[in-house]
Parts: sequence; structure tokens; C-alpha cells
Amino acid sequence: VVAFGCNYEEPSLRGSENTLIDEPKPNEPCLYYDFDQVTYYHFNLSKSESEMLYNFKTLEDSILKTIIIDNNPKNLDDSSFFYHLDLVAHEIVEVDTSSFKELRSLFSNEGHVESVYESCIAYWRDILVFRKGGVIVGVAKFTFGCLRNFFLGANCNTVEFGYGDDYERLKEVLKSDTK
Repeated sequence: VVAFGCNYEEPSLRGSENTLIDEPKPNEPCLYYDFDQVTYYHFNLSKSESEMLYNFKTLEDSILKTIIIDNNPKNLDDSSFFYHLDLVAHEIVEVDTSSFKELRSLFSNEGHVESVYESCIAYWRDILVFRKGGVIVGVAKFTFGCLRNFFLGANCNTVEFGYGDDYERLKEVLKSDTK
């Protein structure tokens, strides 16, 4: 019998780029994403319409299920996900740069106050795609009904997002950009 052992620690990776990122020191400010463009995707589906996607009958239903129900994309290089997102989203809006300051404040590791989460199934009807120089650097998916989120490509820990009034602030930013 041969046994091997090592003190290997899994490095922190950013998205699918397989590049090491420096973890911020405790109490050091960190923005989730370094961005210069944000695209907001919204799906006008009720809870019952979202639930029906589990029994998809059409190709579009299958695509919607992948986007709204599953925790996709798995990496930032998933061109199929982004192609289909553009294809089936009910509403696509480029977020105005005047909202970037508030988004940077929301998507950072500062200023979050602990709160209670709802326990329910997440249907990701609101999705933000962050770009820098035209390259996708991150994805954030939200369900305002359950107060849940899914982040991909973040530069730091996102566990505190959603505390306090984060969802209300985000909803206000997105509402102002869709007028």
C-alpha cells in the first residue's frame, strides 16, 4: 500500500480565466467587478410560468430553463449562454453610466448590514452582465422575490451582498435605467 499526502491548497481563481487573484485583506475595500459597461437582462415570467420550464416542450423553453432556473453560466467563456441570453431575454437595457457609482457601491464588500433571507426556489429573472473593454468580466443574477443572488467572476467574496437594503437599492437603479 502506497499513500501520498501533500499540503496543497486550492488557489483562488477568477471566473474561468484560471488567473490567480489576490484576496483582499480583511477590512480592505474590494469591488466585485472592474467594469465600464453593464447590460441588464430581464425576463417577464410569473412564478408559475417559471415553474413550467421544468417540463419544457420547446427549444425556447429549454433555453429559458438553462438561463432562469439553472446556475449558469458555469464560466465566463460560455459563449452559448450569452448568445441565448441575448436571443430570449424579454428586455435588454444598457445601464446608464450615471448609475455606475451606485452599482460599484452595491457590488463591493463594504457597507452591508446583516438581514434575513427568504427560503424559496430562485428564478433568475434579472441578470447583469459586466464588461470591461468589451470583454465579459462578470455575471450577477438576482431573484428579488426570494432575495437571492448568483455571482460569477467576482474579484472578492460576495457573501455579504443582499444584507440591509441592497436589493431595494439595486431595484431602484434598474428601474431608473428601464424608463
